[in-house]
Formats: sequence, C-alpha cells, structure tokens
Amino acid sequence: MGVGEESSSLKYAITMASLFLCCINSTAQQTNTLNQSHTLNSTQHLVSTNNTFTLRFFKPSNTSANTYLAIFYSQSSIPIWIANTHTPITNASASLIFDSTGMLLINQTHGDPIHLCPSETTITAAAKTTAVLLDNGNLVVREVNSGKTLWQSFDCPSDSLLPQMKLGVNHRTGKNWTLTSWLTQDDPSPGPFTLEWDPTGVQLVIRRRGVVFWTSGTLKNDIFENMSLFNDLLQYYHMTTDEESFSYSLKDGRDDPNPTSVRWRIGFRGKLEFGHMGVQLENICYGYNTDRGCATWEQPECRSDHTTFVLMSGSFMNADGDVDVGHFDASLGPNDCRVSCWNDCNCQAYKNSDEMGCTTHSRNVKFRPDSSSASQEFYVIQRPQDGTKKIKKWIWIAISVLITSLFVSVIVVIFYLRGKRKGKASSRENHLLQLMTPHNTNELEDDYNFAQHIKVFNFASLVEATNNFSEENKLGEGGFGPVYKAWELWQRGDGLELMDPILSESCCTEQFLRILQVGLLCVEDSPADRPNVSQVISMTTNQSIHLPLVNKPAFMNLDKMTSTNFRRQDLDLEYHSVNGLSISIVDPR
Repeated sequence: MGVGEESSSLKYAITMASLFLCCINSTAQQTNTLNQSHTLNSTQHLVSTNNTFTLRFFKPSNTSANTYLAIFYSQSSIPIWIANTHTPITNASASLIFDSTGMLLINQTHGDPIHLCPSETTITAAAKTTAVLLDNGNLVVREVNSGKTLWQSFDCPSDSLLPQMKLGVNHRTGKNWTLTSWLTQDDPSPGPFTLEWDPTGVQLVIRRRGVVFWTSGTLKNDIFENMSLFNDLLQYYHMTTDEESFSYSLKDGRDDPNPTSVRWRIGFRGKLEFGHMGVQLENICYGYNTDRGCATWEQPECRSDHTTFVLMSGSFMNADGDVDVGHFDASLGPNDCRVSCWNDCNCQAYKNSDEMGCTTHSRNVKFRPDSSSASQEFYVIQRPQDGTKKIKKWIWIAISVLITSLFVSVIVVIFYLRGKRKGKASSRENHLLQLMTPHNTNELEDDYNFAQHIKVFNFASLVEATNNFSEENKLGEGGFGPVYKAWELWQRGDGLELMDPILSESCCTEQFLRILQVGLLCVEDSPADRPNVSQVISMTTNQSIHLPLVNKPAFMNLDKMTSTNFRRQDLDLEYHSVNGLSISIVDPR
C-alpha cells in the first residue's frame, strides 16, 4: 500500500470515528436521565421522552450577565421553571451535579454551590439516585433501588403552572406552592406579583407586594366566577387532612397537541396568562374598582375614581421650552415604577419600559403628544376632568341631536295622525253627504204623482248656509234639532239676508220669504200652531193661501232676543212657577 493510499485510509477512519462520536454525543444529549456519575454543563441538556420539555442552562438576554438553569417547552424560548431565581450564576460557567447525599446542586467556577429548593423528603444517608425529566415537565430525583421520589421541581414552582402541578399548602411539611412573577421581562428574580390558592374562599388570589390585587371568584362547577379562560379544562379542588391545594388537567385526560397552550403564567406586569391568551390586570385594577375581580386598597387623596394611566407617545417640556429628562430611579422595576408614580401626587407620568429603572415626570412640566416613531412612550395619568371634558362635550352633542331627532319625530307623528284623523273625518262627512243627499233631487222637485214641486236642499247647502253649523248662527234647539238665525232675522224684517247671494237674481223674493215663513211656522213653540204636512204642501204650492203670523220657535236663543220682542212678564208666566222659585220647561215632541 502506498503512502497516498495510507493517507486516504487514515482520513476515512478519522471521519468515520468523528461521525460515530457525534452520534454518541447526540444520543447522550437527547437523554432524559442524569446519573450520579455524570454532570450537565452549559452545552448539554436533558430532553423528555416525548420531546416536549428540555432542561438546560440559559441567559435571559444577549446582554445579561446572569445564567440560570431552567426547563423549557422544547418549542419555546420562555422557561416554565427556573431552579435558581434567587441566586443567578454571574460571569461564570456552571454545571448540574449530585452532592454527597444524592441530591442535585449547581456548581459554579466562581462562588459557592447553589442548592435547589429543599426537599419534602428527609434524607438521612447517602443514596444512589438518578434525575429524570418526565413527559409532564417535572424534573424528579428518584432512589434507584426503590424508585421513590426524593425531590421534584413541581414542589418549587416559579412563574408558571402546568397540569398536575399544585397551588396551596401542605400542612404536614409546611410546604407552600405559590407562583411568583419575574421582576422584569429579562430578569427572573422574584417580582411584585404572586398567584396563590385560597382554600377558605375556594379561589385563586393574586397579590402585589403582599396586598390582595385580584381574585378569581369562587370555583363552582369547574368555572371561576371572574375567569373565562378555563372552559376547555377540567379543574378540581383537592382537600385532604395533610394539604389544601388546587390543580388542573385537560378534560377527559386527553393530551393537547400544543402543550404551550395549557400553561398558566403570572407576568411581571400582573398579566394572568393562559397559553396564548391573557388578562392584563395592571390596566384594569387601580384599587378603587371591584369589577372583573379587582380588589380595593387605600388610595392617595389625589387619585379619584376613574383616574387611569393612558399610554401615549410624546415628550415633556419644562417652562423654558426644553425637553424634561424626568427623575430616574434605578432600583424600581416596571410595576413598582407604576405604583410609585400613582402614590406620588406630584407625579404626572412614567416612562414605558420592560427593564429595570424608573423615569417619572412631575406635574410641573407639560406633555406634548407626538405620534412619530422617534417619540417615546409614557403612561400618563388621566384624571376625569382631563379626559372627560371632550368626551362630555361629544356626549352632550349626541344627546342634543338625539333629543332634536325625537322632537322632530314626535311632531311628524302628530301631524301624520292628525291628518289621518282629518282624512277619516272627511271620509265620514262625504259618506254622510251621500246618505243625506237624494240621488235624484229633480225627481223629488218634479213629483208628478203629487204635483207638489217640493224644493230640496242638500246637506252641503245647509253646511254652507250655517257656516258649518256654527254656534254663532244657532238660535235654539227643537225636537228635530237646532234652529239657526232665521227667526231673529225674520223678527227684524231681514229675512232676505238668509238668501244665498247667488240666488238674488234668479230667485223670487216673495216666494223665498213665503218658504221661510212656512219653515218658521213648522218650528213654532206650540204644536197647535205648527202646520201639518198637507198644510205645508198647500202653503208652498198655493200662493193664494193666507199664511198665519209667526209667533216664536221652540227653544229660542234668549240671549239674542231684544226686550221689544217679548215682555218680561210673558217669559215669567211661561217659564216660571207661580212662586217664581222654579222653572218648568216642556220638551217638544
């Protein structure tokens, strides 16, 4: 074999060996178990058998100097559990190992080892143990021989709750299961919010710096009173002699194809997250309102009801017209900054930030809105008198428009109904005219059977003559109805005034006055003075018949009679009794 062939064979062997070692290394990295003889360094990780969860070291951001050991959903960059939230690894490399008792600890090149949260099980002697990342995301330490669980990450929750995890208290060991938010977006240090289980109220409780901030409401029939995020889950409240706790699991024990959608998380701003949904409680709970589960607490005198923070873009200008840089406090996180500004009556706004550091602006500077991309965002305190003036203005405008519209609508409806009634009345009058007007007046006037030549007046002519039966033209009322002005005009000798001017040229005045006199005789007060039908026909057709004098019609309008027409004693004799104390009037026919 030549030198070239030997060289090629050597390269091939090295390549195959490298591939073999890579495969071995890859297989080792995909394991879910860590034995006492092994360590897990910053380049290695454990993966659950179902590939859903991964245990590894990480840094919250590219600029962070701190390192943490955490469990992730394999498809997510946000951890669901962190082993060392209180003691980050700073500027050093670290590894996960077993101590002499068989328990896990984090060893770092600079600094003391970091022990994980205490175990509920007391270990009296060294035990042969192994660590396993289970398919439900729980990291457990088990005794090899007995399989007994000596420690588990589910007993040390951070900011997330998974199915089969617990919230509550173990009275036997004193262990309390509580979620704690991060301090900022990139700082897993314990933040201001905690999520706890209240066994007395059978509800979930969020506290902010120890003060009740929000409650879920009582759990009834697997539904919380103030939450609507759990309709697809089966929740249950578990209470035994040793513990009072709450946990949940998927309905019917099924597996979710997207495991990240079933995680609960309490955010650093107080947001209660469920999978990809959530409620930003920071924006609805101010301490003076109780809607949607918000709790109340003592308020500063300067913060009245309905005062809120409003996110706005712009800048602050001082009295000299220069940009105000505000006051900066490096020790406050985002929510603590918000609370600090709210409690300070001189604070007008604080800068929006997800990192450490708090910039506030006093009420002595003026905010100038600016929606450009170069402007910064601030949470500006909006008081009712500031934010509702324009709103109230538009409300009053809307109310005015509404009232005007209603008024116009009412007027239109009134006129419509009035017109409709007039239309109905007109229709009734027309119908009455048709009923009261003979179909053939000529036939009645030229009745050859009787040869009486009766003059017929239709209803319309009577309406015209009496001015629509006006009270001004009414004299009295007889047995057949009202009597109008004819009597009064007859007494004055002005009977021709009753004639329609249109008839003045074609009508014979003597004939008109004769017919008028016959009509007045027909309504005489005394029935004996009234002509019968035969006499009326004779009087109107035979001009030679002498007509009796007209006395007075029944039920005259005495107010329009003059003293010369009747004597007072005549009226007294006719209408009054002998003693003058009573009146007797006889109804005609």
